Amino acid sequence: MVVKLRQTFLVGLASCLAMHPTSVSAKSINLAFDCVSPEDPIARTSTDEMVGWMSSYSAAWNPDYAFSIGGTGAMGRLFAPNGRLIHPAELASGVSRSPSFTGKKKKRVELGFSDSQAGDGNSYTSQLSKLLETKVTGCDSDAYFVKAGGMMCGSNPVFIVKDVKDPGRSMPAGFSIGTGGFMMLFCSNGRATAVDPRKVLTTSAVYGLFAVERDELITRADDDPLAAFRLYQYYWLSAREPKSALVWLEKAAALEMDVAKFNLAYELYEAGGAENQSKAEALSAELVTKGFAGPDLRTAYVGK
Repeated sequence: MVVKLRQTFLVGLASCLAMHPTSVSAKSINLAFDCVSPEDPIARTSTDEMVGWMSSYSAAWNPDYAFSIGGTGAMGRLFAPNGRLIHPAELASGVSRSPSFTGKKKKRVELGFSDSQAGDGNSYTSQLSKLLETKVTGCDSDAYFVKAGGMMCGSNPVFIVKDVKDPGRSMPAGFSIGTGGFMMLFCSNGRATAVDPRKVLTTSAVYGLFAVERDELITRADDDPLAAFRLYQYYWLSAREPKSALVWLEKAAALEMDVAKFNLAYELYEAGGAENQSKAEALSAELVTKGFAGPDLRTAYVGK
C-alpha cells in the first residue's frame, strides 16, 4: 500500500485501463458474456504482489501540469504503506515542503485515490484544498490507473458475470459512467477471459478477499492483530462497509497493534463527541510516549 508525492514523500495505489476499452449501452450487455471470472487463477494473484504493481503504477502517474498524488484509499481516507491513516494536515505539510510544488505559482493538486472527492464539503480534497490554498481535485468513486501511468476516475464497478455475489479479488470488467446508463469496459465483446490485474488494477480488488480467505482470517482474528487489521482493510478499502471495518480495527487495537491504535484514534476524533475525543487523546498520548512513527493527532484536532 503506497502514496507518492511526485518524487517525494508518500506512495501508492490503484487501478485502470490497459485493454482497449469499449463504451457500450448498459441495456445492450449480454450477461452471459463472461468478461471476469472469480475462478480464473489470474484473479487470485496475491494481495502483496498486487500492492507492488499498484505502487509502481501510481508512481508512474505524474502529469507535468499538476502535482499528482497516487495513494491507497477509500471512503475519504488515505493510507500510508504500513496501513496508517494520513490526515490531510500531514499530507499538506509534505506537499508544502516539496520543491516541485512551491514556487512563484502553486500548482493545482490531483489526488489519485478512491472516494477522495466524495463528501459534502468535507471531502479529503476539500480539506487539503483549504490547507494548501490551491485547487485540489480527486475521484468521487473508484480511482483507476493504467500501467503506463494514466489515471481516470470511474463509478459503480461492473462485474459482467451472472449471479456473482462474492467477487473476491476478481477484477471488475469496467465501470458505469455517470447516471446515463453507459459503461466503460476493460475487455471486448466475445473475449471470455478475466481482466489481467497486471494491466488494470483497482484498490477494491487489491484488498478484496475471497470468502474462504475471509473466513480463515476471522478464525484467527481473536488472537492475531494482523488478521484483524487485514479484515479492517478489506471492509474499508474493498467492501466499503465502515461499521464492519471499525469492528475489526477496534479488535486489532485491543490486541496492542500500534498502527491500529493510531487509526482508531483518527476515527474517534472524526466521530466527534467528548467521550470519543477523550479516548482518542488517550490513545494519541500513549503512542507519542512510545515513540510511534507517526504524527501526534492531537495537533490536528485538540482545540478546534
